[in-house]
Amino acid sequence: MKTKEHKPGDIFVSSILGAEIETVEWKITSKKKDNERCLVCALYETCKIKEDIEERRKDVGSCSRGSRSEGVVYFKFTEESKNIAKEKRVKQRKAGDKFFSRILGGILEVKDDIKGGRCDFCAYHDVCAGLNKLRNLESGNCSRGFRGDDKPIYFRKIENKYEVGEEVYELLKEFENDGNLSPEEIKGYQQALLDAVYLEKNGN
Repeated sequence: MKTKEHKPGDIFVSSILGAEIETVEWKITSKKKDNERCLVCALYETCKIKEDIEERRKDVGSCSRGSRSEGVVYFKFTEESKNIAKEKRVKQRKAGDKFFSRILGGILEVKDDIKGGRCDFCAYHDVCAGLNKLRNLESGNCSRGFRGDDKPIYFRKIENKYEVGEEVYELLKEFENDGNLSPEEIKGYQQALLDAVYLEKNGN
């Protein structure tokens, strides 16, 4: 099945990022190699996870030479989406900060991304793609583009308090994908479910 093909200059909303992005043509030169475009792409952190590539294709379409009728492209945040993200920034945790995650049922520590590949080592790795907005609400911004200090971070679980069942994650994703609910309703139902699990596990 052929995916959509956005032309350079196309501006649209990415459901994965929850933000407006622009399609940009990547012109290969002696100093700009084809694979370098991925490093500046807004979807790089998601796309480099093998299991998430298909979701990226459904979200924004094809970008590489072999899957497009012409040229190669990458995607960048529009100035408007950058400004909105800054205004709506929820939290900006710093390396060393510790907090309790109701999504994962344990205490997490914030780590600097020194070596790269942070998503592969992140405690949220298995749930982030389908619950990115909920994860961002709980943990704060982790990617460089949405952080004021220009430092990407990731999260490491340092203490497990209880297990969150797969059925809970499935329900959270069902709320996320329910087209009949408003963003505020989705957030409310998800938070209520996580609160109920927390109370049950803690015997309160």
